[in-house]
Amino acid sequence: MMSAARGLVFGLVGLGWVLGCSTSRDGGDANKPQKITASGIYTHAATGMRFPEKTGSFTRLQMFRYDSQELDVSVGYVQSADQDTLQATAYLYPEPKFTTASAKAGLANKEFQDRKREILTSHKGSKLLEEGAIDLSIRGKRYQGQKAVMEFNEPFNGGVKTLRSHLYVFCFVEGNWTVKYRFTHQASANAQRSIESFMRSVPLP
Repeated sequence: MMSAARGLVFGLVGLGWVLGCSTSRDGGDANKPQKITASGIYTHAATGMRFPEKTGSFTRLQMFRYDSQELDVSVGYVQSADQDTLQATAYLYPEPKFTTASAKAGLANKEFQDRKREILTSHKGSKLLEEGAIDLSIRGKRYQGQKAVMEFNEPFNGGVKTLRSHLYVFCFVEGNWTVKYRFTHQASANAQRSIESFMRSVPLP
């Protein structure tokens, strides 16, 4: 399950808004985010998932871990083009191991619903635009997950703008890992091609 106010650490200086949010599972110092310092490609040791400093038009920002073993991590990126900015965060964390398909399906749906609800409740006036299943194929591997698109008004690039937030959640990747992608941009921008490009350039393990 998602831990320790994970998204709250990605309030970006100068943009005046927070990239994501979550609630703590159990509180305490163990859940406090710690910065990860790395030059070049950062590789998540437990899964081999790789996060380059720059990929396409995206530049890596800050990285955080949420446990002492560096299993539960988040990595933020930004893409700027003219006055539009697309912000991306990849989250990677372990889930409990289940042996039955029904147990896995139940937990995967709960994880998605919890993450979606966090966004909707943390941004006043948020509205859900769409949600559904996603079937993603990357480098010959198939990943099945769920996605949601939401909209809300918040300070952005010097003024209050209508923002669009895209949530992608893939559970039980390579066994018991959850990978979550979060993208936020001005609603007036068409970011779908950039979002798809990012997920292919920072692929799931």
